[in-house]
Amino acid sequence: MRIPKRMKPIVEMFPYLKEFQRLISNLFIFPEEAETEKNKQRIIKYQETLTKKLIKNAKKSYEGKAERTRHIHLATNEEKKRYRKITGGFISSLRNQYFLTLLKYGTPKFKRNFLKDLGAKIGEDIFISPGNLIDTLFTKKISIGDNTVINTGAVILCHEFSPETHELYVGEVNIGKNVIVLPGAIILPGVNIGDNAYVGPGFISYDIKDNYIGIGIPDSIRYPFSEGILQLLATDKRPLETLDATLRDFRKYVPRYSPFNMFLLELQKSPLIPQEIRQILLRMAGVKIGKNVVIKDDVTIDPLHPEKITIDDGAVIKSKTVFATHQAYGDAPVKLGEIYIGKNVLVDVGSGIVPGVKIKDNAEIMPYTAVATDVEEGKQIEGLPGREVGKTFDIENFITQHFGYTSTIWDEIQADKKKTELKEKAKEHNE
Repeated sequence: MRIPKRMKPIVEMFPYLKEFQRLISNLFIFPEEAETEKNKQRIIKYQETLTKKLIKNAKKSYEGKAERTRHIHLATNEEKKRYRKITGGFISSLRNQYFLTLLKYGTPKFKRNFLKDLGAKIGEDIFISPGNLIDTLFTKKISIGDNTVINTGAVILCHEFSPETHELYVGEVNIGKNVIVLPGAIILPGVNIGDNAYVGPGFISYDIKDNYIGIGIPDSIRYPFSEGILQLLATDKRPLETLDATLRDFRKYVPRYSPFNMFLLELQKSPLIPQEIRQILLRMAGVKIGKNVVIKDDVTIDPLHPEKITIDDGAVIKSKTVFATHQAYGDAPVKLGEIYIGKNVLVDVGSGIVPGVKIKDNAEIMPYTAVATDVEEGKQIEGLPGREVGKTFDIENFITQHFGYTSTIWDEIQADKKKTELKEKAKEHNE
């Protein structure tokens, strides 16, 4: 996959991201993919800002003098030797690629055990979803506390290269207990995350304290939980259906026809598929599509319940966008939700839409935008989290969008554990 020129310094600093391009492809957007000139300029500005902030953070972290930096060090001779040994030889490099693949797509239980085998410190009852990237070169520097949930699309890195000298730097990543790491979070080397923290999207470039919400670069926000925030967490504004199943019970909630849907939805992503055929494939999978709709290649549609997606007349869906109709965290129940895209709506490149969202007619979703609440007619939405163009970051808006649906997660997880324990005791008694 090609790398946009403004993103090349980031990939040179964190070469592991190249291994993850398919899963975080919205980072690697080319400006010419945008629908409008304004959105092209937004992509350019976003990538320039992201690169500038990451390089600045790296330089300060190497010096170890400033606040909001990372605890990293110049690699020792032994660490350099290890890096060369694993990445230099054909067999060892192939072996490392195999390890990366296992950690991307393995089951949660397998990933826990495999990380332990590689030397990571892994607590009890952690849940690591499929579809994420975890450093396999310096896995011994990773620590994950009890009851932590790491979601699909999250990244944990323990090594990087200086953007100036290209020297290898290494740092530990310590994640506390009861932490939720959301999709799109890229935890950089040398970051500590406290207990009961929520880790939002972006490059996490300095520590997150206990009981804090953290959002990564480019926003770089840390915010403590307060009584008001906890009340917001108890409010779920999205209409979601709760299933009597968890991620572990996938046979209960994955429809029997989903492998066929997966094939159709992967096939339609190809740039070789004509527009008319792409829409036929999507309709076969269950997506409801109106008249005069344009859907570009490399659009990711949730294969579990594509029938919950409606795209109305005249809408334009650009490349590298993601539509998710289900969500699940660890042992909490799976939740489903409809997605409605109104008439003449533009969803531009690199955007994501979560379950239970309705985007009304003539709205525009700008590049690099995560939409987790309804969008009113004719509004322009931008940013992580999505907000009206021109408005500043609003912590309450962020909470209701990204964390409202996780407000009861730990209660749900504990309730499910008790249910499982009772079943096991009953089974033992019967035996």
